[in-house]
Amino acid sequence: MALDYVETSKKIVEAVGGAGNISSATNCMTRLRLVLKDEGKAKDDAVQAVKGVKGVMRQGGQYQIIIGNEVSNLFKEFRKLGNWDEGSAPAKVEGNPVQRLFGFVAGCMTPMLPAMLGTGMLKVVLTLLTTFAGMSTESSTYILLYSFADCFFMFLPVFMGFTIAKK
Repeated sequence: MALDYVETSKKIVEAVGGAGNISSATNCMTRLRLVLKDEGKAKDDAVQAVKGVKGVMRQGGQYQIIIGNEVSNLFKEFRKLGNWDEGSAPAKVEGNPVQRLFGFVAGCMTPMLPAMLGTGMLKVVLTLLTTFAGMSTESSTYILLYSFADCFFMFLPVFMGFTIAKK
C-alpha cells in the first residue's frame, strides 16, 4: 500500500501542534526532523497513530519522526504545508559539550553519506573485478571507474566546508 503523503503530512502537522509550532523542518535518510517552538504541544501518541509513522524521538532539540525510506517523498509534501526552509532555525542547544560536538559532527557528515556509500561500493566492485574477474589495473575501464570512485574524496574538503557552513 502506497502512503498518501499529503494526508500524512497534514496529520503530522496537526499532531505536533499546528504549522505555527514548527520553527524549521528537514529530513535525513529515514526521519522527519522538526524544531518545535513548544515541544509540549506535540502529542507523541497522535503522531505515532498517523499511518506511515514508525516512531518518535526527542533528541538534540529536535522532534524526530521516524518514517523510513519514504521520508524524502513525504518531506516534499510536508514542506508545502508551511513556510519552513530547510534548517531555517537552529536546533536548541542541549546536552553536555561532548553530546553537542557529536551532534555537530553528525549533522555535518549526514548529508554526504549517500555519496560516500556510493563511491565506497564502487571501490568494492573494483576490488572484486580485479580479484575474481581478472580485470587489469592498467585497463582504461579500471582507470575510469577508479577515478569515479575517488572523485568524491578529492572534493571532500569542499563538501565538508559547505555542510559545516550550512550547519
